[in-house]
Amino acid sequence: MDIMSNVYLARHTESLNNERKIFGGVDVAAPLTPKGREQAEELAARFRAVSLDVVLCGSALRHIETAAPLVAQQDGLVVHMDPNLNERDHGNLNGTSYVGIHDVIYFLYHNENRECGEPLSAVHARATMIHRKLTDKLQGKEVFVMSSGFFTTVLCAVLEGVDIRYRQPHVLANGHYHHYELTDAGVFVPRGYNL
Repeated sequence: MDIMSNVYLARHTESLNNERKIFGGVDVAAPLTPKGREQAEELAARFRAVSLDVVLCGSALRHIETAAPLVAQQDGLVVHMDPNLNERDHGNLNGTSYVGIHDVIYFLYHNENRECGEPLSAVHARATMIHRKLTDKLQGKEVFVMSSGFFTTVLCAVLEGVDIRYRQPHVLANGHYHHYELTDAGVFVPRGYNL
């Protein structure tokens, strides 16, 4: 019989870049808005009855501030910072407005010609490293993973074993999460979205 552990993959709550409707990308200094801080408290409240072992968090301020209320409510919770969980470098789009782009997620999936940007293959490689960390080092643990919008989409595809080019483009809303069960065979079983 498989022993299941749980992995919760969340997107940070509203940041200043989200409020301004700009591509944040590699900006690690953008803080949460007041609304984002409220959303972070609400997200933490949803996990009050969940006994977590580890928080795996990107190094951007928006990741740290979103995870802070969750970490504060559980004694002994281990926090691992991993810059592999940071958002994609959008190249010359970093800091520019996405207002007027009809389907931003489709655009991010298919626009590889950004000057100095991070290729999708590199994002996929970083997501694969997180997959390995979850299966090799954190298996059997109850893990909360905090990242950014586009990166969470790629990581979901990697966890599900789906080629990102053929996965339905989507992005988590601020403060929402996916729940996966990880079997002892290393298979991630989707169990729900923002339950």
